[in-house]
Amino acid sequence: MTTTVSNLFLPGSLFAELDYTPEASPEKYQLLNSLLVEHVKNISAPIVDRFELDDIETVGRAMGIDARYVRTRFFIESYRASKDSSVDDLLASNAAYLDRSLFLNEAIQILCERLDSTITSLKKTKNYRGVVSILDASTTRWVKEQAAKGSSAQKQQAPVSLIATHSFVLRCQSMARNVSDETVNQKIIALSNMSATLLKAVQTQGQQTMNI
Repeated sequence: MTTTVSNLFLPGSLFAELDYTPEASPEKYQLLNSLLVEHVKNISAPIVDRFELDDIETVGRAMGIDARYVRTRFFIESYRASKDSSVDDLLASNAAYLDRSLFLNEAIQILCERLDSTITSLKKTKNYRGVVSILDASTTRWVKEQAAKGSSAQKQQAPVSLIATHSFVLRCQSMARNVSDETVNQKIIALSNMSATLLKAVQTQGQQTMNI
């Protein structure tokens, strides 16, 4: 059986004879990453269950890739594809089994892209331009610089609500408490402060606009 991104999740594929040996070569990591991107794009269920995650990990093990990496990369790609609501519950029950350093570093990039997109949108709306002016200038500049490092494909993802983004950053902040990297902690705290400030200001402005 020839291994492709499209056929790895076909019925019975987990039991078919594969054309590779279980060695975690760079090519297999690249194949797995591509597989996960495509698989996440096709998620239609409102909630992803544990059985789907088990199937993905089984494919990873067949490729010689550690389940922790597979699980972590799956969640990264899910949040990158704005599938927050589909995987939030599953993340909560699997946070202890992730490569937290990998997840949090990728999450920081995703959050920077989301927040920069939100700020850009607010600047285009007259009623919300004042919201941007209350943000910390250095954090805003850093977020913009980080967002610029994302790929064009990432930047074309569907917009995510500010509420969903703030919920995501709070999850990351909780996970970061058990990570010794202080730089990561400080970055997530800065992002949490920014998203909280934006959310509060936007909600306040929205209420004022409706009262006019």
